[in-house]
Amino acid sequence: MSRSKSRFVAAVAALVALAAPATDLGALEPDRSRILTRTGADTIAVLMALNGAQRKLRDPECRQLLTDFRDGEGRPLEANLAPFEVEPADYITMLVIRDGSGRAGSALCRNPGVAAVTVPKGRVVHVCGASFRQQSSGIRENTLIHEMLHTLGLEENPPSSMEINAQVRRRCGV
Repeated sequence: MSRSKSRFVAAVAALVALAAPATDLGALEPDRSRILTRTGADTIAVLMALNGAQRKLRDPECRQLLTDFRDGEGRPLEANLAPFEVEPADYITMLVIRDGSGRAGSALCRNPGVAAVTVPKGRVVHVCGASFRQQSSGIRENTLIHEMLHTLGLEENPPSSMEINAQVRRRCGV
């Protein structure tokens, strides 16, 4: 990354941090070294979405997603979170978020409407740059929560991606 681009990303990240709502003293902040996007705009969108997703995941209603859904072996997702010994709002900051145009995510990112991709029980979320940025801020937050559920073992079909999104919206708002 060029020096001027690094400065730009750092300056914007500082502004995002200043604009973000205050967090609990024990809460983890998003680890910027885990955000591996191609553009500053993608990095900003991810940082803002992570901050909003953390805020939502501090709400007990939103956290119920971890009991609403089960992994492929029938365990509630909260059982898969337990070994990490963190709250969902902190767990989401531990995920690696990469640009989805690379090998692992590129085929799925080419599908219209796909904003992010994750393999169940994986720890990497592939963000599909333009599709992710085009979402409203609340939907970007919900997209990261949706993908976090996959990292905890939630598979799709069933439930469908649309069903997962609907439940995230019901529990966490927009």
